[in-house]
Amino acid sequence: MTTQTTQLKRVRSLIGDLVMDFCSCRVGKEFYGWELATFVMDRVTHVAPGSPDRILRDLRQSGAVEYTIVSKAQSRYYVDRVNA
Repeated sequence: MTTQTTQLKRVRSLIGDLVMDFCSCRVGKEFYGWELATFVMDRVTHVAPGSPDRILRDLRQSGAVEYTIVSKAQSRYYVDRVNA
């Protein structure tokens, strides 16, 4: 297992449920990346600012969250479905 994979697993175990909760409340709605980051950082103080986005991408890759990128430049997303 690479260092990057180890770190991703560690961060996902720390904030993965929060990202899932955030997305579950926004199915059928748009959100900005800063809203996700704020949601997570309000609940976990020792997380890097880019971690929520990274975990969101990981959850998408694993099939747990389906979302559409509305605007990459604006970090705006649309939650299609959460597969919990």
